[in-house]
Amino acid sequence: MAVVFQDPLLLQGTVGDNVTLGLRLRGVPNAEAAGRVTRWPRHFGVDRLAARSARAISGGEAQRVSLARAFALEPRVLFLDEPFRPLDVLARAVLIPTLRQALRESGVTALFVTHDFTEVLPLADRVAVVLDGRIVQAGPPLEVFRDPLDNRVAALVRAASDLSSNLPAGPRPPT
Repeated sequence: MAVVFQDPLLLQGTVGDNVTLGLRLRGVPNAEAAGRVTRWPRHFGVDRLAARSARAISGGEAQRVSLARAFALEPRVLFLDEPFRPLDVLARAVLIPTLRQALRESGVTALFVTHDFTEVLPLADRVAVVLDGRIVQAGPPLEVFRDPLDNRVAALVRAASDLSSNLPAGPRPPT
């Protein structure tokens, strides 16, 4: 298993050291580790940072390194605890499809915790809404969003929908 937290938690050393560390701790042979240390940083767009100090990269880059480090371990289960929370909307817009592709390519089972409904639809095959420490509804995301079985779930879905659909009129961005 591997975990990606909302804070990247990188160690001192280079970006490459951070991606390699878990493989060394698990005793992965160097030849096999080399392929993983090349593949996953490239996938997440941080391969060019391999020699840079992990303490000298941006928050978005650090989160990408955390994802690369986790996928390099080739876990059967990946726990993601609000990995996009510290990122701005543009970084999320790029990273969500990148993560979706990594999950599909690797076949890893992921448990993704989020409070942001906009992250659920592009990433989840199934969703569980947890309120007061209990699962109150679970199923395919569109089913849960379109047919909430609990008043609190309905309120969450309505609030998320209202936030995105009730934006004030204003200048349109250039196309």
